[in-house]
Amino acid sequence: MKDKNPSLIRKIFYLIAKTIYFGKYPSVISKFFGLQGQTTLTNISVDFELKKRGLKPFNCCFLSDFHFGNLTSERIFTAIEKMLSENHFDLILLGGDYIFLDSFAFEEMKEFIKKFSPPFGIFAVLGNHDRWILKEDLKKKFAQCGVTLLINDEVSLSPPYNQIKIFGIDDIKYGSPKLIFSTLKEGEKRIFLCHSPEGLSLLQNEKIDLGLFGHTHGGQIVFTPKKPFLPFKDEYSKKFAKGFYEKKESGFDFPFYVSSGIGCVWLPIRFNSPSEVVFIELI
Repeated sequence: MKDKNPSLIRKIFYLIAKTIYFGKYPSVISKFFGLQGQTTLTNISVDFELKKRGLKPFNCCFLSDFHFGNLTSERIFTAIEKMLSENHFDLILLGGDYIFLDSFAFEEMKEFIKKFSPPFGIFAVLGNHDRWILKEDLKKKFAQCGVTLLINDEVSLSPPYNQIKIFGIDDIKYGSPKLIFSTLKEGEKRIFLCHSPEGLSLLQNEKIDLGLFGHTHGGQIVFTPKKPFLPFKDEYSKKFAKGFYEKKESGFDFPFYVSSGIGCVWLPIRFNSPSEVVFIELI
């Protein structure tokens, strides 16, 4: 699979950022002045008809846009670790963008995620930053920390929740996304895991029961809702910047959630868009 390359302008921005943001000083300064705010816990509930099958509710934890590296404060990851230790979850889903600027930061990601071992596993997709910085055998790299990487792949959970399928698609911008869905049998449900809301542009009449997206950071620095620091070009990231979108309310035939993510890019600051851990109860 040949990855798409970023533009020359983006490469120049990256080179400048790597020159300016050497070491950990940006995240340390940000922590000292409290520029990345508090980490929030969001709870949502989605009907997956588990009760009809005599099954207990199933709890998923959704994390996205870690951006380990120079800009994101370690305090945020400590807070997330505490949140996860205090809450029960059966499954972790990861929405991409694990690093910023350098591939070495993935080692930090590996050490962090190794701390968790939910009974139904950890599944992940790639984000735009991962796709053009991490060049090694990515599935092997993720497997080393107990994570199953989904690149246009679909998996079923273990019994008794094997009627739940997770489809993870490659990054929309720099990967090679393909919709290779299996045919759902009666009673089966599908979670669509994708880094960016732009993935909605690929969908037509596919059967999906819940969509999970990241990428937007909720704007990261937001002075007014219509003028976030991260100005996205695609219409879906603009329209669905963050939060829970009910079935049909958004024009799609399934509910979906867009997380504001965890880390920072370009500036080590978050304002009016705090880092977010999302707990999803499937009932």
